[in-house]
Amino acid sequence: MDGNRLISNRERGASTTEYLIGTSAMVAALFLPVPGLGGESAVTLLINAFKDNHHGYIWSMSYPF
Repeated sequence: MDGNRLISNRERGASTTEYLIGTSAMVAALFLPVPGLGGESAVTLLINAFKDNHHGYIWSMSYPF
């Protein structure tokens, strides 16, 4: 007996729907403002952290020994 025949037509798209809902919630959480941190989103905080670290790296590389 084929394993696909045991799954009803209503159950075939259930995992896709769950994946889309979960992914949408995660993406929305990244772009919503974080309370207590000036109302910036997690993506903005991450980008600013990369910029600050890169600025420190460039400064340390340009500092003569």
